[in-house]
Amino acid sequence: MTTENTIDTLASELLSLKEQIAKLTKQKKHVEETIEEIAASDINAQLADADYGCGTATLDSDKYKIKYAITKKISWDQDLLERLADELAMRGEDPREYVKVKFDVSENAYKNWPSTLQAMFEPARTVSASSPTITIEEK
Repeated sequence: MTTENTIDTLASELLSLKEQIAKLTKQKKHVEETIEEIAASDINAQLADADYGCGTATLDSDKYKIKYAITKKISWDQDLLERLADELAMRGEDPREYVKVKFDVSENAYKNWPSTLQAMFEPARTVSASSPTITIEEK
């Protein structure tokens, strides 16, 4: 077998694998969405009191323990953070103690700020839920 034939064979196999992965990914998404639809009331009830509807809901069946996890995805308004950093600097505070240079705020740090500072930055903060992760364990 020549190198060219080997490359053609491997390239063909790779293309086939990519097609299979795409098909399986679509099937996986459909099954996950169906689980979500069937269990929506249980999931919503478990996450009702969770921070921004994010957290982990656990569903039990006869054979499986299914974890439905939604993590927080935090984003910050860069223009507003820049203005707030300037305002802190004008007050004689070092904005770098609160805001990263790229105008990002650590969620852990934000949670530990005084409420007055949190209120000042709140308009720059957006919280949204990430895509859920579903983990299935055999019992």
